Amino acid sequence: ETFTRYQHDPNDPDSLSFDDVRGILEDEEGTFWIATTFGGLNRFDQETETFKAFKHDPENPNSLGEGIINVLTRDAEGIFWLGLWGGGLNRFDPATEKFRRYVNDPDDPTSISSNQVWGILHAQDGTIWAGTSGGLNRFDRGTETFAAYRRKDGLSSDHIKTVLEDGQGRLWLGTADGGITVFDPATE
Repeated sequence: ETFTRYQHDPNDPDSLSFDDVRGILEDEEGTFWIATTFGGLNRFDQETETFKAFKHDPENPNSLGEGIINVLTRDAEGIFWLGLWGGGLNRFDPATEKFRRYVNDPDDPTSISSNQVWGILHAQDGTIWAGTSGGLNRFDRGTETFAAYRRKDGLSSDHIKTVLEDGQGRLWLGTADGGITVFDPATE
């Protein structure tokens, strides 16, 4: 058996943008999407064996937010959701190749509660849940606002690292310092 390795080559702009990979997803067309720590999101073309990187550009508000990618997921509509350490929750539409950034605004209680996003779940009902260093966040797609649940609401910790949905629609939350909390969104 042989292995094919893809690594960053500073002399090749079509190589993987960074060697620390945080997530890999395959879409319906067989395209691989690779989230890297400092190199952004990469699209891999299997035919040409080349990569296209989507990175943070401070001059472009439609680029990836600034920060380290912690987690990558994809919803039923084919939209990618990226959780960044320092850059909040980012939505990426592969059809337009544009990002939408959702970051904490201390003056807006309907913004995401923390810019450190560790876990993302696309629930069975279509809801996007983000586990952050500031609690669990439910994203309302219609208003593009967030509702946050924290320790004061009953969570064992505000530092949510992972979010998993069970067959009953309950959320299982893995925390950094409070074990596991089970949350029922229907009853809150």
